[in-house]
Formats: sequence, C-alpha cells, structure tokens
Amino acid sequence: MVTTPSGEDKIDISVLVSDDEKETVSVVLEWRNRENPNNDEVSLILAEITPESVTTARWWKLPKPLPVPTDGSVFRYDIQVTDADGLVVISDYYRFYPYAYPNLSVVS
Repeated sequence: MVTTPSGEDKIDISVLVSDDEKETVSVVLEWRNRENPNNDEVSLILAEITPESVTTARWWKLPKPLPVPTDGSVFRYDIQVTDADGLVVISDYYRFYPYAYPNLSVVS
C-alpha cells in the first residue's frame, strides 16, 4: 500500500492486491470523514501502473485524491477487497499523519 500527499491538502492511496486468478471484483477504501458522522466509502479503480510481468497482483488506486484533515488530526482508513465468490477481506485500520508538528515545550 502506498499513501502519498498529493497537492494541497490531498492524499492519494494505491493498493497492490495479490490475486492469482484475477477474480477481484472490487476494492473499497473506507475512511473517516470528519465532516460526516458516518465513514465514507470510495471504490478504487485499476491502475495502469501494474507491470505486465506481474501476473499475480494488480495495483488499485483512488479515482481522485481525497482531502486530508487540516486541523492536525489523523487520516484513518481501511481497505476492503471482495472477490468473485463474495468473500471479503478487510485490512487493518491504517493511520496517516499528513502534517508533522514541532515538539514545542516549555523548558526552564
């Protein structure tokens, strides 16, 4: 999985899904949107960056970058992969800290 800042206050996420039979039906990113009390879901699309020599895995990416929190909070998300049989695999809950703040403490 690759998480990268993309422009002003945006994040782009790509996921490499290992799939021997290429039966992955959907890859969904569920993320915590601070503007919405519920989590938002975004369907990922197949990326064109998968090399032809790789036969057991394909890259999936966001259709467009998502906004990151500008208040210093963390961007939280997980990935849900569904195959042709309807089986769902859910990743761990990931956290991305878009901003690094200095440690300002009072010293005597």
